[in-house]
Amino acid sequence: AAHGMYEAMSQGGELVDLSERTGLAIDKLMELQVAFDQAGIGAAEVGPLVNKMQNAIADAAAGSATGQKTFAALGLSLEELGTMDAAGQMETIGQAIANIEDPVRRTQASMDIFGKSGGKMLALFASGGLGGAQEALGGQAQLMAQNAAYFDEITDKLGTAALKVQGFFVGMASEVDPYFLE
Repeated sequence: AAHGMYEAMSQGGELVDLSERTGLAIDKLMELQVAFDQAGIGAAEVGPLVNKMQNAIADAAAGSATGQKTFAALGLSLEELGTMDAAGQMETIGQAIANIEDPVRRTQASMDIFGKSGGKMLALFASGGLGGAQEALGGQAQLMAQNAAYFDEITDKLGTAALKVQGFFVGMASEVDPYFLE
């Protein structure tokens, strides 16, 4: 039970850090992580792929002709995407990509936005996005969102405590090491 609680608290700390990097809310990050796992992509890919998507949107909005062409071909408005959070952008882009009938064009569109990992994203888009993840998590995502900052603080303090204990043993070892050299 203690190990499970510590794992939950550690995940909360990781989600706080990831939230700060991506701008996504904790509950949406949890949903994306579960959806990525269910699609065989892996939860660790959420941050990098969200960042790639956001870069693609920003580049297109800044005037990249290739980027503008990609989003226009998907029937997506850069202005509308700019008003959404990253989860909404992912859902909207994923739905547009999933609606492409030609598998070659579908793969190319995904890779244009998500880079080399775009091919992996097709499984997520084909499965319908976050719906299954929300159902699997139930109320966990909201509980984590409410408590993640506390969990982060607790695990940071526990990590510091471990360093202090280690410091104690380093101090002891420094006192006895001359006796081993005699």
